Amino acid sequence: MATMKDLSMYVQEHLREYLPEEMQGAQIAVTDVQKNNGLPFTGVTVRLPGTNVMPVLYLNNYVRHPFGEINESEFPGVCRHIAEEERKIGPQQDIDLSHVMTAEYLKGNSALALVNTEKNEEMLRGVPHEDFRDLSIIAKCSLDVPAKMDGAVTVDNRMLQEAGISKEELFTAARENMLKRNDPVIHSMGELLSSMGMEAGMSEGELEGMESVADPSMGGAPMFVCTNKSGFYGAAVILLPEVQKKMAKICGGDYYILPSSVHETICLPKDKAPAEPEMLQAMVQDINATEVAPEDVLSDSVYRFDSKEMKIDIEASPSMKKEMSM
Repeated sequence: MATMKDLSMYVQEHLREYLPEEMQGAQIAVTDVQKNNGLPFTGVTVRLPGTNVMPVLYLNNYVRHPFGEINESEFPGVCRHIAEEERKIGPQQDIDLSHVMTAEYLKGNSALALVNTEKNEEMLRGVPHEDFRDLSIIAKCSLDVPAKMDGAVTVDNRMLQEAGISKEELFTAARENMLKRNDPVIHSMGELLSSMGMEAGMSEGELEGMESVADPSMGGAPMFVCTNKSGFYGAAVILLPEVQKKMAKICGGDYYILPSSVHETICLPKDKAPAEPEMLQAMVQDINATEVAPEDVLSDSVYRFDSKEMKIDIEASPSMKKEMSM
């Protein structure tokens, strides 16, 4: 078995052999980057002369074996796939990104995002943020890049300084943008499962069965997914008073918030929860460990929205569990 380092060296040395003729003059770079939750990823970029924006393809997506190992026999296939992805995206034009560092652009194109405080401790040192229970609120700025690329960056202190605006100005504008540019979305779990079934080509009878899974009239606990229209770092919509009030109305009062990922949360009425908060917390922790991509994990805690106080608090967490067992 080979390691990520072996794969990186092979791609750096051999990727050009798989690129089409029009991309033979490209500059190929294999670099380590730190993604959400402090996770190290290895990214590949193919930069053509005269371009300053290019997609990053992560080698980690090709490593499916335990302990980050991969068979050397798979190396050529990785290069072929990367070359095919680059061919699909095609050559990119040089894009002027100087305006990104202006106050007008940052305030007009940023939105709030939630991340895990403990897992992002190093990143947060250089990023304007606010503490929120065991989470941190940061800002993500959308970029004018082709749709096939990841067009958002975390706003750091350097960007804020160059734009000449305060954290308070940025966060106020980012909060407003969440309602104007990337609308909050609330789906019942049944609706979400049904839409997923439609995409998978399921029959009408099968779809009806899926809708009943989370339908309160069928005896199940009603659950609702809160995110934004893009589905990108949508968990932060739960910070908006407008969303909090709407969820309280839907749930008839207090509700639990389960952090499904950085992209969405699951809310369910407190008085109809299928288990105690400690059991829900154990479920969240298990799903995070087995089902959610490590870079998308938000928290192992369960939160509660108090509809009278209009605030969110931690209802159960791993640290609370440790304190109780001592």
